Amino acid sequence: MRVEGGLGNQLFQYAMWRRLVNHYPNAQVKLDCSRLSGRKRSFDLKKLGFNPPIQNVSVFQDRIAKYAKILNLNRFNQWLKAPILIQETDMDSFDAVCASIDQTKRCIIEGYWQKTHIHTDVIQEISESICRFQPHNAVSSNMQELAQHAIAIHVRLDDYQLPENQLIFKQMQTDYFINGVESLEAQNQNRRVIIFSDSPETVLKLHPALSQFDCLFAKDFCKNHVEEFLWMKDFKRVVISNSTFSYWSSSVGEEPGVKKRVFPKDFFCSPARNAVYKRGELFSFKGEIKFL
Repeated sequence: MRVEGGLGNQLFQYAMWRRLVNHYPNAQVKLDCSRLSGRKRSFDLKKLGFNPPIQNVSVFQDRIAKYAKILNLNRFNQWLKAPILIQETDMDSFDAVCASIDQTKRCIIEGYWQKTHIHTDVIQEISESICRFQPHNAVSSNMQELAQHAIAIHVRLDDYQLPENQLIFKQMQTDYFINGVESLEAQNQNRRVIIFSDSPETVLKLHPALSQFDCLFAKDFCKNHVEEFLWMKDFKRVVISNSTFSYWSSSVGEEPGVKKRVFPKDFFCSPARNAVYKRGELFSFKGEIKFL
C-alpha cells in the first residue's frame, strides 16, 4: 500500500491498509513509503503512534509494475512473480480492489483513497489508536480549556497558493471563516478563536477581518503540525478548511460524535467533484454538520 502526500492523505491510505489487513488476515500487507523519500513530506503516521510494517518498493519494481500496466503485460508479471500495479482510478469499490488482488500474489496499491465506504469502517479504530497514543490530558490545562470553549478554524494556505492547486481546490474566502465562527458562537461568548494554519504569519494579512475575533495561533502552543493535529482533535467546535488535515483531525477524538463542525459547501473547483463530495461519498458527515 503506497503512502504519499501529507498527514491527511496518509490517514486515508492507512485506512485502506487497515481494511486490507482486516480482509486478508493471513497476507503480508505492508506500507511503501518510497514516494516520501527526499521530498518535503515525511512519514507522519509514525508520529501519531502508528507502527505498521514498511517495505519500500525499489525503483526497478516500481517501473516494472508501471510499464506492465501500460503495455497490458500483467499476466507476464504474474508469471515472473513481479508486482502488479493496482490504481485507485481503475477501481470503483473496495470489492473491486480485492478482486484485482485475488488475481495476483504481489501488488502495489496506489492512490489517495478518499472514499467514505473505505475509511468509515475503520475510522473508530483509528481514532481510538490516536487517543491511546495521545490522550486528552496529555496537553496543558490551558490548552484543554481552550479546546473545550474556543473555536478552532483551519486556514489552509501554503501549497494551496500554487497554480496547479488553485485549479483543484476552491479558495476559502474570509466570509466563510467569519460565518463559520459566528454560526458556532452560542458556545463562544468571548469570541475566542484558535487559528491552525500551515502559514500562520500570513493569515491575518490575507484575512484581516478575522482580527475582529480574539485570535490565538496554534503555532504558539505546538512545536509542529503533528502536535497541532493532535490538539485540534480535542476541540468541540471546528471550522475546517477544504483540507484532509482538518477533516481527519475533526473526525477523530474521544467524543467525535458530539463535535460541531462547519464544512465548505464547495470543496473543489469542479462542479462534478463537488457533487460527489456533497453526496457524502468522500468524507463522513457524522455528527452536527453545517455547510457554508
